[in-house]
Amino acid sequence: IVGLPLPALRLSASATVGGLAAEVVYAGPAPGLIAGMLQMNVRIPNNAPTGDVPVAVRIGGAVSRDGVTVALK
Repeated sequence: IVGLPLPALRLSASATVGGLAAEVVYAGPAPGLIAGMLQMNVRIPNNAPTGDVPVAVRIGGAVSRDGVTVALK
């Protein structure tokens, strides 16, 4: 229903970019997508390396798989 607040994520969420801690700005339901889809917005650290940089996400005890990268310039 439009206008209702989104439910909060019950588990802790964290992320690293290039091995550096990234600030999690939002972690929870992805507005407008199917139920169960999650969205995580993170702030890239200023001193993150450039190129194809590894990204790791942790929600509760689950960790993202190896090989996920983001291209930074």
